[in-house]
Amino acid sequence: MVRSSVNRRMRPYVEGALLVAAGLVLSGFTIYKAPLGGSITLGSTIPICIVGLRWGLGVGLLAGVNFGLLSFMVSGLFIGPGPFFMDYILAYACLGLCGLFKTCPVMGIVFAQSGRFVCHVVSGLIFFSAGKSFEVALVYSLQYNAFFLVPDVLIGLILFRNLI
Repeated sequence: MVRSSVNRRMRPYVEGALLVAAGLVLSGFTIYKAPLGGSITLGSTIPICIVGLRWGLGVGLLAGVNFGLLSFMVSGLFIGPGPFFMDYILAYACLGLCGLFKTCPVMGIVFAQSGRFVCHVVSGLIFFSAGKSFEVALVYSLQYNAFFLVPDVLIGLILFRNLI
């Protein structure tokens, strides 16, 4: 009886870990890699969104943070503490926000990916603002991040819609 109870409590975390691993594998299938970070992949963030959709906000946020830390370790791209926190920790944690939209998964994915986009743009502002006006840094960060994030999210949504 105790064993069954433990299995039920551990299942979300084990499934989350497996989906984080699946996301990392998908991130290896890179269509385009931007020179200063970011890439278009085969929907590498969708497995993290699925964790949030299946197990809720808490487990989704945890899976997102784990995915971000592992993505950092794979990429090894460290610009500074601000961009690191925004690009790897907070941006991927936002994917767990899908857990707020269990009844409307596509809207949840769009919302979560929008949060990720905002985090990457803020990171770009931190990085690109040196010696530039706020407006120039903002426009550059918006363009740079939209260039790879929009196609990556669209590919992920297409794959998601075809899987369910």
